[in-house]
Amino acid sequence: MFPIRRAWTTLLALTLSTIAAFGAETAPPPFTYTDINTVVPGHPELRYSDLLRQLVPDLRLNETIATGTAPTQPIPHVMGKPFVAHFDTTVSFASFETRTIQSEGANRLLILTAVGLRTNPDDPVLLLAFSDDASPKLLDVMDVSMGDTVTIGQPFRIGAHDQAIVTSSDYANEGQTQSADAVLFMRNGKFSSVGGFFRTGTLLCGFERTQTLDLTTQKPLAAAPYDDIKVTINDIGRPLKDGCAQPLGLAPYADQYSALYQWNAATGFFDGDTAEIDKLKDLNDTRQ
Repeated sequence: MFPIRRAWTTLLALTLSTIAAFGAETAPPPFTYTDINTVVPGHPELRYSDLLRQLVPDLRLNETIATGTAPTQPIPHVMGKPFVAHFDTTVSFASFETRTIQSEGANRLLILTAVGLRTNPDDPVLLLAFSDDASPKLLDVMDVSMGDTVTIGQPFRIGAHDQAIVTSSDYANEGQTQSADAVLFMRNGKFSSVGGFFRTGTLLCGFERTQTLDLTTQKPLAAAPYDDIKVTINDIGRPLKDGCAQPLGLAPYADQYSALYQWNAATGFFDGDTAEIDKLKDLNDTRQ
C-alpha cells in the first residue's frame, strides 16, 4: 500500500478511479488554470487570488505565484481524524483546477490547488469549496493529498439536487503504482465522503496487473435524497511480450469486486458492504 497512511482503509471507507457513464449526463471539459490571476467565471470583479485570500488573508501576488502566511486553523485531511494538513510558516499557490458541483440544489465552486512545490506525498493539496453567489464565501477546505500526483475528476450526479466529485492520488515506485481515490460530496456546506479504496497496478517479468474502478448509480428502493452507488473494481492480469528473459508464466485473469453504498438517514452517512473489496485488499497484500 502507500508508504504513508497505511491505516486509511480502516479509518475511512473511501474510493474510485475511472468513472463509467452516468446515465445521459455529460461531464463538462476540465479547466486547468496556471495563472492565479484568472477571473472567476460569472464574477468578472473577482480573481482566484481573491478567493484564496479568504483562507490566507495576507496573500501576496508575484506574477503567477501567490505567497502568504500559513493558515492557523486546523485543516482536516480526507482520511479523517487524527490527520490534519501540515504547513510551513509561509505557503504558496500557483497552478490549480476548478470544478462546479451541485449540492442540495445550489452550485458550489471547487478549487484544487497544491501548496508549494510538493517535494513529497505528505505536502498538502487543498480542495476548497465556495458558494457560487454574488459574493462567494469559503464554505470548507480539506487536504486531499495521498500521493505524488493529485487530480480531480468531473462531477457526477448522485441525486436530483446533488453531485459528487473524485480526487485521485497516485504513487509510483519500482514497477508498482498505488492509487487512492476519494469520492466526495457536500452536505450542509461541508465536505462528506461516499466511500473509497486503494488500487494497485504492478508490472512484473512478462506480466501486468491493473485495477480500475467503475461506478454506477441507481434509484434507492426507499425514498432518500441520494441514489445508491455501486462501485466495482476490475482486477485484470495479462501476460506481456516485453522481452523478459524469464517470464513468470502466470495465467491471465479478469475478476470483479463490488460494493453497494446506500444513504443511511439515521447516521447521515453512506453505508457500504465492502466484504468483496476487503478480499481484494487482502489479495493485493499477498501478491508478488
